[in-house]
Amino acid sequence: MSPASGDRTARADVNKLVPGFAERFMVMAEKQSDHRHELESTVIKGRSRNEWWGLHYAFLLAVLFGAGSFYLILQGLATAGIALIIAEIVGLVVVFITGRLLQRKENKEKIEALSRSPR
Repeated sequence: MSPASGDRTARADVNKLVPGFAERFMVMAEKQSDHRHELESTVIKGRSRNEWWGLHYAFLLAVLFGAGSFYLILQGLATAGIALIIAEIVGLVVVFITGRLLQRKENKEKIEALSRSPR
C-alpha cells in the first residue's frame, strides 16, 4: 500500500466518523492561510509607510538644520553654524547605521527561525 492510498483510507475513515470533516478541515486551513497572508500584507504595508514617513521627516530635519546652520554662519557665528552642520551629519549617519544594523539583525533572526522550523 502506497502512502497516498493510506492517506485516502485515513480520510475516508475520518469522514465516516465525522461526515464532511476533511472538507471542513481544508476550508479551515485555507482560511488560516488567507488570514496569515492578510496579516503579512498589513505588516509589510505598515513598515513601508513608516519607512516613507521616516525618510521624509529625516529630509525635512536635515533641511531645517542646514538652513539653521547657514543662518548662524551668516550671522557671524561660524563656529556654531559649522558645529551644527557636523552634529547634523553625525546624527544622520548614526541613525542610518543603527537602522541598517537592526535590519540585518532582524533578517538574520528570520533566517535562523526559518532554518529551525520543520518543513
